[in-house]
Amino acid sequence: MNKLRKFLAERTVGYVLSATAALCAFVVAAIYGACFWTDAERFSFVAFLLPLVGGVAFTALGIFRPTAPFAPAVLAVCLYVALLQFLSHQVIYLSDVFYGGVTAAAISSLDGGFSACFLLLLIGGGLSVAGIFMKMYRRAEDEE
Repeated sequence: MNKLRKFLAERTVGYVLSATAALCAFVVAAIYGACFWTDAERFSFVAFLLPLVGGVAFTALGIFRPTAPFAPAVLAVCLYVALLQFLSHQVIYLSDVFYGGVTAAAISSLDGGFSACFLLLLIGGGLSVAGIFMKMYRRAEDEE
């Protein structure tokens, strides 16, 4: 328990934001896999795999002080490319939904899986970009 307290005491808000983005990455991969796995037209293996890779890479890089500054950047790149892949496989679906124009009725008819994945990829990407500009660890002088 003391190791966990020490681990968390050394981290800053930047780490917490980026860790939240990593959690979003794991959740979006689970939702995307559950909702679109059987739909060959709307499923992209790259869009499924990249959030997982980004989350694991953030976890691995964020543990060690020398590599921690690179962890949110790796996560942000993975989430950005996953968002692009996700949207590129949703073009036909989106053109069907918005064929009559962008209206409130069309927006409300969007698939829940699409909306959840899109929002989680945007939120995770934003949080990881914010984490890039913040410190991941407290300085040693701050602890004394």
